[in-house]
Amino acid sequence: MNEKKETLAQQQKRLRPKFEDMAKECLSGERLHGALSFAAFLKENGMAIQYNALNSWRVAYKGKRGICGLRLSVVEYGEILEAGKDSWSIEIGADDEAFENLVAEDEKLKELIWRNVKHCHDCHPHCDINKIRSIKKKILGKEFVGVCKSMTWFSMKNPGNDDIEFAKVIAETRKERLKHPCTC
Repeated sequence: MNEKKETLAQQQKRLRPKFEDMAKECLSGERLHGALSFAAFLKENGMAIQYNALNSWRVAYKGKRGICGLRLSVVEYGEILEAGKDSWSIEIGADDEAFENLVAEDEKLKELIWRNVKHCHDCHPHCDINKIRSIKKKILGKEFVGVCKSMTWFSMKNPGNDDIEFAKVIAETRKERLKHPCTC
């Protein structure tokens, strides 16, 4: 009998692992500490980390998505990559007015965002990489070409303490926006 081996994606979909458990398996040292402390901050502040897809979690507040995403960069299409081990990221959508207002006057935060703009890496089979790589997108007054089309996300890969503190501010700001939506 020829049984198919369950892929990591299938296994995770079935088990819906917790971010913290997977982080402990995939990260070490300062990266593990940063990931766990950020996860603890989110939970202490009433936000839920929900399994989304292969090594990817979304953060919600009272069932409403939109805070940020967390990703452990250890797999690609179900295959474990040695070069990707011990790597994680915080992904934040940067295309809303509340976000822009938060960072508009802070040059240090703008620089942080510009350094971490997520460019298309042809990771999704439904994206037309040639088209995406030619599209220009303005982010906080600076023009970029080939930005990932997943809602102008920027991705802080292996964030340091300053990056994590910034992500906490963004998470709190988005939580407040979800808590008290504008009724304009």
